[in-house]
Amino acid sequence: IANLRLSKALRLGGTRRLDVDFDIFNILNSNAPLSATFLSGPTFGYVTNVLPPRIARIGARFAF
Repeated sequence: IANLRLSKALRLGGTRRLDVDFDIFNILNSNAPLSATFLSGPTFGYVTNVLPPRIARIGARFAF
């Protein structure tokens, strides 16, 4: 699992400030199974837990 975060702080004059963030979670998009069921029956060998997909998030903060 690899995550990436980029951030930029911008001064807008005086005490005003704008922070912009960009995050990407699971950047390599690994869909590796974390667990599987090994109980006998029709679900034998089914993957029951997989890493979540690649997700991006953009955020901003304004301070004055």
